[in-house]
Amino acid sequence: MLDASGLHLSWEGGEPGDAGIPRMVPMFYGRTFAEKVERHIDQEIHAFGDVAKRAHDNRRGQADPDDPDSE
Repeated sequence: MLDASGLHLSWEGGEPGDAGIPRMVPMFYGRTFAEKVERHIDQEIHAFGDVAKRAHDNRRGQADPDDPDSE
């Protein structure tokens, strides 16, 4: 509803346009659906973390063990 309002709400110090209210995984579609959504969220979190770690390591000049071109 907040997104549909057209208002650009954010917490003080937060990212512009991020109201800071996390979405909830709907349970009324059943546990199987909720687990699938949770697994997808976890995969996205891990993928984002991996990218951030590689960027950090590259800035520090460390080789990425998964990237043969970084040695």
